[in-house]
Amino acid sequence: MDQLHDPLDLGSQAKSDTTLHGLFAAAVAERPGAIAVVAGDSQLSYAALDVASAAVAAMLHQRLGQSPLPPDTLVGLHVGRDARLLAGLLGILRAGGAYLPLEPGYPAERLRFMVQDSGLTAVVSDDPAAAALLGLPPARVLLLDELAETAPALAPAGSGPDDLAYVIYTSGSSGQPKGVAVPHRGVHNMALAHRELLRIRPDDQVLLYASISFDASLAEIFPAFAAGATLHIASEAARRSPDALHALMLDQGINVATLMASVMGALPRRPLPALHSLMLAGETPGAETMAFWSAGRRLINAYGPTEASVSSCANIYQAGDPVNRIGRALPNTLLYVLDEAGAEVPLGGTGELYIGGLGVAREYLKRPELSAQRFLPNPFGPGRLYRSGDLVRRVAPDLLDYIGRRDFQVKIGGVRIEPDEVARALDALPGVARSCVLPLENGGGKVLTACYVAAGEDPGEAALRAGLAAVLPAALLPARFCRLDSLPLNNSGKVDRAELARQVAALERPCVAPASATERTIAALWCEALRLPAVGRGDNFYELGGDSLRLNWLLQRLNKTFGTRLVASRFRQLATLADLAEHIDRECASRTVEDF
Repeated sequence: MDQLHDPLDLGSQAKSDTTLHGLFAAAVAERPGAIAVVAGDSQLSYAALDVASAAVAAMLHQRLGQSPLPPDTLVGLHVGRDARLLAGLLGILRAGGAYLPLEPGYPAERLRFMVQDSGLTAVVSDDPAAAALLGLPPARVLLLDELAETAPALAPAGSGPDDLAYVIYTSGSSGQPKGVAVPHRGVHNMALAHRELLRIRPDDQVLLYASISFDASLAEIFPAFAAGATLHIASEAARRSPDALHALMLDQGINVATLMASVMGALPRRPLPALHSLMLAGETPGAETMAFWSAGRRLINAYGPTEASVSSCANIYQAGDPVNRIGRALPNTLLYVLDEAGAEVPLGGTGELYIGGLGVAREYLKRPELSAQRFLPNPFGPGRLYRSGDLVRRVAPDLLDYIGRRDFQVKIGGVRIEPDEVARALDALPGVARSCVLPLENGGGKVLTACYVAAGEDPGEAALRAGLAAVLPAALLPARFCRLDSLPLNNSGKVDRAELARQVAALERPCVAPASATERTIAALWCEALRLPAVGRGDNFYELGGDSLRLNWLLQRLNKTFGTRLVASRFRQLATLADLAEHIDRECASRTVEDF
């Protein structure tokens, strides 16, 4: 396939010949007094953020005894959501290194795995307890509170466009996270392309919503810096509450935002008059959500894996477009749609997407065999291709629709089915906010189960089945429909399919309703802890998916609600709802503390 050209024709301005910190330096030179970042009640100008990041870089040089750091030196970034987060990120890059995000809210076990697996040199943190949390010697943890003692004298950074900018760990199919090593060049290319796609102006207010551990954050930070705009860091409270996020965007006059589909779908459907550009990342919401948020603004559906520098292609949404249209390639990006034999599919055909060009990552860190499987020589020209594992359809020579993951493909009744293709058709029906289709066991074999969230009044199974029958062959029609209040999501904002399958199974099992006030109260807490719509008095906490984290939360709530002093030991002996309720009733009646 020929290179797909972005309709904006960015031309030479998207050719990447510099680094991310070089892009920031250009903004400092052009707009030193402009506000670069706002976090709550604090803010920093471009000049002030320049000084703060220089201090971080100087501290790294001083403590590590090298100025600049050798290219590809990996430094952890373990900082909360305030302006110092950006000072730390830029400081690591300016020192000549590459950053590894270590989200403070992640479980300690996962953080330690990333630290050990990556072999990073040092960590920049705002937490005095970071050394113990991360399992590192204190000498390898550089605290931002020490910046006052460090002179910001700074040698030029040693990194260049082909050196690493960051390593981000993504979930692996084997369950073990893998680090994606990404150079500066492709991310810089993405930043300039997104600046133009989103029409970011120097006086715009840009939202930073994503966690620094996800590459979507780069699509918020560096397009804003490329324009000399102001970046607003959403607090954890705003990230957890759609109402609080909407209030932040309204109060701060946010003009540009990039949001996951789950977040966009959950936002209250109330006006945001300042918002002129909205980019959708990750999975795609329903047609009604797309229609609402595209009214009066530019809505862009972007697609791209971490292994291809955040974004590879984008579609500027127009009324009537399929919600799964991912559009055309970004500048300096090559897209190939290939069949199982490695040949290009014809127009209208479906195949696996292979991505080439500036954005292709270097490798999976310390995973040479996996890297060789996914990063391949380009048989059509120079460079390498990343094998995405995503299935797309060529609807025009330069236009793609997303179909689904190759590894979600299933054969039912001898017919090869893409569940995500069925979900996209369901998303396009009136009354559906979002859906996911799963192949689930049903007695003798697998059947398609359509799980959906209604947009307002439930359209009902009959209407949904009729709507799908009008656009899909009979073999692709779901056997079952399951309405849920929400779809369970993983940390990256995508549907947690394993959790969803568990919830569907829980809905279908025999369920004896709680019989007493105590049982009903406990049941409500179990539903909240386990993300289930209902539980029965004979259900077992662990069989429903309970684990130590959920148990700790549950015990705290139970003790607060009933005034008990329950602890985790021996909990398995009272793991059914009825047994637990009986125990609590006895304890409340006697008000004696026993070794539970």
